[in-house]
Amino acid sequence: MLSLPKYSEVRNLFFFRNKKYFLVSLFIGSLFRLSAQFSISIEANADLLNNSITKTTINDVVDLLKKSCECTVEINGSSSEVVLILPKIDSVKQNALSSFSKSTTYPYLNYPSHWYSWQSLRTDGQIKVTLETPSYQGISFGLYGLLQEHLGFKFYHPRETISPKLKNWPLENDFEWGAEPRFDKKGFHHHTQHPLELTESFLYPESPNALGNIKEFIDWLVRNQQNYFEFNLLESIDKKRWPQHAKQFVDYAHSRGILAGMEVSLHMIQQKAFKLYRNPPASFKKKQKQLKQNMEMLFAANWDIFNVEFASSEFTSGNIKKKQQLQLYIIDKLEKVYHSKLMGRMHVVKHDEELFGKGEKKEHEFTDEQKKIDQARGIMIHTVMFYTVFEENAPVYENDNLRHMLVAMQKEQQVRETWFYPESAYWVTFDSSVPMFLMPYLSSRLDDINFTDSMNVSGHLTFSSGWEWGYWLIDWSIARWSWKHYYDDGPEKNTYTQYIDELTKNKTVKSLFAKSLELQQDYFKDSNLIQYLTAQTTTDELPGPGYLEFHPRPRWKYK
Repeated sequence: MLSLPKYSEVRNLFFFRNKKYFLVSLFIGSLFRLSAQFSISIEANADLLNNSITKTTINDVVDLLKKSCECTVEINGSSSEVVLILPKIDSVKQNALSSFSKSTTYPYLNYPSHWYSWQSLRTDGQIKVTLETPSYQGISFGLYGLLQEHLGFKFYHPRETISPKLKNWPLENDFEWGAEPRFDKKGFHHHTQHPLELTESFLYPESPNALGNIKEFIDWLVRNQQNYFEFNLLESIDKKRWPQHAKQFVDYAHSRGILAGMEVSLHMIQQKAFKLYRNPPASFKKKQKQLKQNMEMLFAANWDIFNVEFASSEFTSGNIKKKQQLQLYIIDKLEKVYHSKLMGRMHVVKHDEELFGKGEKKEHEFTDEQKKIDQARGIMIHTVMFYTVFEENAPVYENDNLRHMLVAMQKEQQVRETWFYPESAYWVTFDSSVPMFLMPYLSSRLDDINFTDSMNVSGHLTFSSGWEWGYWLIDWSIARWSWKHYYDDGPEKNTYTQYIDELTKNKTVKSLFAKSLELQQDYFKDSNLIQYLTAQTTTDELPGPGYLEFHPRPRWKYK
């Protein structure tokens, strides 16, 4: 009977007899793998490598690509298979008025033009992808746009990024793609009057990794091609330690091409807002002296925008005559000393429904002083919850709908710099005390973006309630919708759920998500069942003039 050799004996026999052939094949295989691995180079001149905006982005993009493709990624490498060619920036174009600025007849905060386009061609054995843009900011946005829109990177959360596994260059050899901003300024108001992820980081420098957390958020803004952020300053800050903390993160924002702002109040009684002056007995100093001292403290950082709330609450207008004098004082300081833009929010409460104190007037007096204030102070048209600015039914803040804000926006555009300022979540009433992921925010925000873009509104600021409970998806979607992308076959068509589809790439999840959005839209919003899901507030039980409807509620009292 034939005795078969053991497997180990066959293996050893094969290895030793064929050792030469094995080593040769291993060597050839290694060469094949090396030749199959592509390399990338970013071509940039010395100016771009020294400018803080482009330098930081170029280095970040190099690191992101290295981790993604596990290949050679270098700056100004002459022999790479793929070359990303960055333009030389002309100082005249960099400093020129943008298309948003040119048509204005009032004070306007100019931001460099930052549209961009990419063109790819295969020449001389290389794929050369050339960027065209007029500014350093455009180069930064263009590089991140290429990564996220075409190479598979997903900057969906300030603390999380999805990086693709690039085994080869995924783009066609020949293609053209362009992007232009729908709005000149686009960014996020981090509402630190609520306990959000960055509340302590913005306000208290001693909190764990405070500066690092803010830089992480700023990096997310740049990667998603945003150019502005702000937050609420509270009265609880340490006036000795906080200014230096603010200077550090504002300087970092500027180094990345981001405008920085903060919201303070003249004398607001709500939610511990920072007050520019206090009444006796808290302070017996004259109001203007308090304003001067506080502004000197705050402007240790070079703020681009000083967002001041002039009312004492959302339902009051204050003494208009006295406010005008203080506003003129602030405007004078901002223009002559701090070179910062004054902005302010317009609340959804109608003027004729505001609560007025003794001797106050319901109608604004359009004096020369008021006209100067209106021109110098940009306005943020603020809408609330998951309602659009144009729909018929929005039962919030004592309104049937928010169309009066649309009328105001159209009017203010003729007078001063005007931004649209909607919310991406509102957990104070909708989610307290059981958080809800309300998907109609997606449809409302995209519909509003398309609508305000058609009106040529110059700014879009999103009132953010942080990133928990899926809110990150809404903020990320808004950031990406704030740009128009153009391909060979025309402009990109946006959909409400397009970015969750990108993340999952699962037909079942895509279908369930779309159905959930449709269900919530039909029942929670259109049928107004949200009135039974919102939390009770104090005003729901108050009598008389205090019985104010902040959010949709049943027609009967809870008690």
